[in-house]
Amino acid sequence: ALRIKSGQLFRASEEGKVIATVPSANQLVVEHGEIKGFMDAMTMGYRVEPASLLEGLKSGDRVRFTIDVPNNAIVKIEKIK
Repeated sequence: ALRIKSGQLFRASEEGKVIATVPSANQLVVEHGEIKGFMDAMTMGYRVEPASLLEGLKSGDRVRFTIDVPNNAIVKIEKIK
């Protein structure tokens, strides 16, 4: 899902699989499908704000995440059961 604000892409959400967490760098490496209108399917590391969103995540977890596009940071993560 994409959210547009003032004609610009503001937030994008997608589901993916956690490949790794890097708490020392506040990063999450996630494999995800295409985020229409934003990026192709890939495995990529994203900065996470706040870093507390990484708590309880481990490699292999399925998640739904939201990216703040202007800041290129994940701002919301939910585990998918």
